[in-house]
Amino acid sequence: MAIGSFDFRSRVDFIRIPGVIKLRNGEYTSLSLHIDTEETLTIRSEIVRHTAYYLHEELGFKGGRTEYYDPDNCYLNRVLDRREGMPISLAAVYMLIGRRMDLPFRGVGMPGHFILKYEVPGTPIYLDPFDGGKVVSAEECTDIVRGMGYHFDPRFLNETPDLRIVERMLNNLIGIYHREGDEERSSRLVRYREIIQRG
Repeated sequence: MAIGSFDFRSRVDFIRIPGVIKLRNGEYTSLSLHIDTEETLTIRSEIVRHTAYYLHEELGFKGGRTEYYDPDNCYLNRVLDRREGMPISLAAVYMLIGRRMDLPFRGVGMPGHFILKYEVPGTPIYLDPFDGGKVVSAEECTDIVRGMGYHFDPRFLNETPDLRIVERMLNNLIGIYHREGDEERSSRLVRYREIIQRG
């Protein structure tokens, strides 16, 4: 994280609501004098739970299970209108809300399935936006990947950069249109993907 000419990336983690700072010895401590670290982590778990409840229960966002390969499940404007989408597009909704509210939701592009993680000290909180925002453990993530026929690698749980997320969304659409025989749209999206890959 860079602020002005200062680079804090290697020394300090800034985590908000409420604030926690990572000390040089690797331990985390609350910036607030009246909230200890354990209570802070509990609050963070509640933030994840309430965000998922709001998006899925109150607003009605859900995974597009009946017509999974419908292009409308990929286009973010259609996902917002219909409140239904693929895992990656639902994750994008979380991430955009998170950025607006300064909540650290990050995309995790596992092979065959896209999830989210909420960055917290120690162990991140993983959640599946396609399954109603269900919190999943690292072991359950392993099972998801293996269930898709892949060998699991712990690096699969690393944050996926924004451009790779866009590229993966384009890959989904390219595959859908190719499957439907719409080569004009598929070719146009391939050109968009090439621009992203250069970026």
